[in-house]
Amino acid sequence: MEFTQLVENVFLFKDYVNVYVVKDADRAILIDFGSGKILNYLSEIGVHEVDYIFHTHYHRDQCFGDSIAVQKKIKIAAPHSERKLFTKAEDFWKTKSYYDIYSLKPTYFVSPFNIPLERAFKNEDEFEWSPYKFKIIDTRGHTARSVSYLLEHETGKIAFTGDLIHSGGKVINYYDLEYSYMGDGGNFGINFTLNSFEKLLKFNPVVLLPSHGDIIKDPSKEVEILKEKFNRVSKAFRHDKIVPTSMDHENAMDLVNQIEENEDKTLFPHLIRKGFGTTFILLGNNNNCILLDFPGDGYFFAYSYEQLAKILKEKEVETIDFVIPTHYHDDHIGGIPLLQQEHKIPVYALENMVDVLENPTHYRIGCLIDTPIKVDRVLRDGEKFTWDEYEFQVFHFPGQTEYHMGLFTTIDGKSVFFTGDSIPPFILNAPETNNNCINFCQLGEDVGSVKCADILLDCNPDYIAISHYGFFKVDKEILQSYRDHVSQYESIIADLVAQENPNMGFDPNWISFKPVRIISKPGGTCKTSLVVKNFLEKESSIEVELNLPDNWTSDVKKDMFTVKPKSVKEIPMAIKIPETENPKGRTIITANIQWNGKDIGPFPDLMVDHGFIPSDTWTAWTPYKGTDLLQWIINYYVRDLQFFT
Repeated sequence: MEFTQLVENVFLFKDYVNVYVVKDADRAILIDFGSGKILNYLSEIGVHEVDYIFHTHYHRDQCFGDSIAVQKKIKIAAPHSERKLFTKAEDFWKTKSYYDIYSLKPTYFVSPFNIPLERAFKNEDEFEWSPYKFKIIDTRGHTARSVSYLLEHETGKIAFTGDLIHSGGKVINYYDLEYSYMGDGGNFGINFTLNSFEKLLKFNPVVLLPSHGDIIKDPSKEVEILKEKFNRVSKAFRHDKIVPTSMDHENAMDLVNQIEENEDKTLFPHLIRKGFGTTFILLGNNNNCILLDFPGDGYFFAYSYEQLAKILKEKEVETIDFVIPTHYHDDHIGGIPLLQQEHKIPVYALENMVDVLENPTHYRIGCLIDTPIKVDRVLRDGEKFTWDEYEFQVFHFPGQTEYHMGLFTTIDGKSVFFTGDSIPPFILNAPETNNNCINFCQLGEDVGSVKCADILLDCNPDYIAISHYGFFKVDKEILQSYRDHVSQYESIIADLVAQENPNMGFDPNWISFKPVRIISKPGGTCKTSLVVKNFLEKESSIEVELNLPDNWTSDVKKDMFTVKPKSVKEIPMAIKIPETENPKGRTIITANIQWNGKDIGPFPDLMVDHGFIPSDTWTAWTPYKGTDLLQWIINYYVRDLQFFT
């Protein structure tokens, strides 16, 4: 392996991250560590002892080799406010839930094992080592509490910036800029990054040394390029329209009341909805009805079953013929298991939603529940069906998430398209905050929001019915304007992220295990698949190497596979748990990935519970939890904050 000397006594070593060496005689400090294989080659530059490893942030690709460093008794330092994501990484995996995901920090790109720290650096700490002095600068952005190390060198100040920036005025991905599911859309990460550079550039660094990409020899110029790209993204995603609000019940009910006051209840006499709720009740002519979505929440999202029963009694409705979810999110389907199990109400669903409804624990995507919903009737994309006097046409409508349905019909003499959460209330010039990467929403022609816009243009409805917000009058001009707007997403993100295809920087699960969580026992064999989404127009290669604990085995240990262009490949594998494994344990397994010859490190992770019983707060919200869904979400945010205190 070759080292690149950047300036006197500062070297670059290419791993799946850039590992930097600051050398004094035969001793060194390393900035980040990657796989740890650098230790095998340090003698080539005359280094025989590593005094410290300084981590810029907690992500797994920075520190996966730290187990080697610990064995060799190398001291490790990391950001103070991220220290728990090192020292208590195993607690993280037992605490941060896979369900009802609304808090996006910390991400799941955490070490599977605890990493002891010798030092935890705070903002503006200084560290003197031999002839050198480091100053620690809080540079959050890529992660919530990442730092940069500013080295005083005879050539000028050198800044080791982690993944704050990638060369070319880019960032490594977009999804790490998202902090919150609501009211963000990357806005938080963009602003944090710009604020961090405002601080950092005051020190006039002569060079930036990022974790990915080439060294940056003109910091001010590249930061300006990045700033311009951020501005284009913020304009496209309408970040300027985001109004900061505190997450509490009082503000939530203010929003509900505001929507209620503005809604014309006479527009569709046969439809009933409320405030910020997601349920649409469509009344039939035979003392019957159907439901579009049902959260089971009686407070913010409307309705609970008791509230629903009261409404139906007032309307003399005797039967609910079926419920049809627009998509899989908890605020749309949280109450459907109750309807199905206690009241035997059939469930209709679009074909591409069936697996996520019936096997929700196989996924780790936004706002999941963990209770399976059996689909009684599978609807095909474009299929027409009738109920009562109504004819419906169902569409794959992948705006907010790939697993989403749109429904077109005529009610009370007006054509209406139920868009779920795939279309924001753009008529109100609202922000595009439904572009949450954790949901899996694609960028490009014939996919994602562009596909939704094209379907709406073809159907040309009089109204669209938007979940949470109600009914909006539309016409061809409005819909075409929307299509023009969303069609820019792909090129803008492509210009920003340092990936072969923008979707690889927009989907944190483009390589992932499915099931992502397995419940087994010592001595058991668990079966899963590695799911690989090839967004490229070319056939691609992937090398997979499982990182198995001692005495664990698999039929796939290290193998090479090809993935056809624009396709998804599932690589099945079976993993054998040793009889001697902890009967109350939880193990996280990762896989090293080489994509088209590029080493991207231990990217995907698999959770195996071999006797571990999660706490109640780790499970998903249900109507039986004793609290409303909004409070459950607030508790989730508060729980995640503990990792940064």
